[in-house]
Formats: sequence, structure tokens, C-alpha cells
Amino acid sequence: RVLLAHPEFATVDEEKPLQPDAAAAVKKAMMDLSYSLTLMANAFAHDKTRESPFSKLAREGYGYTFHGGKVDDTTVVAVYVHTQARE
Repeated sequence: RVLLAHPEFATVDEEKPLQPDAAAAVKKAMMDLSYSLTLMANAFAHDKTRESPFSKLAREGYGYTFHGGKVDDTTVVAVYVHTQARE
């Protein structure tokens, strides 16, 4: 059973094994999620009006005035975990 909490995010429980087309749909949802998160992170990093953890630390910890995020430091990990049936 696939539980959709958001059009680009899927959670799967273990009540029933996924059918091949459902597994493909979950894989596509995870790839779409990764892509969407990457675009969002990149937009946030370039937004000069947004306070990021990087800009906050630069200001509070080192006294620098910095706006936006750390553009070269975007990592997105989306994980699809499943168990394989053993015979």
C-alpha cells in the first residue's frame, strides 16, 4: 500500500508487497522529490533576503555580514527502502 502525503512524496507500509507498477510509481516519486528539493535548496541558497544556517553562523559566530546560503554546498538524499523477499 502506498500512502501519499504529498504529490511528490510517498510513504510505503509493509501490509502488502508492491506490485511492479506501484514500485515504479514510488521510484518516480522519489526521483521527483529529489529534483524538487534540489531546486528549492538552490533557490534558497541564491535568495539574498533569506537567512540560512550558514549566514546566521557567519554573522553570529564570526561577525561577517552575509546574506543567502552557501551556494556550493547543496546535497539532497532521498531514500527508498524496501525489503526483498527471501525464499
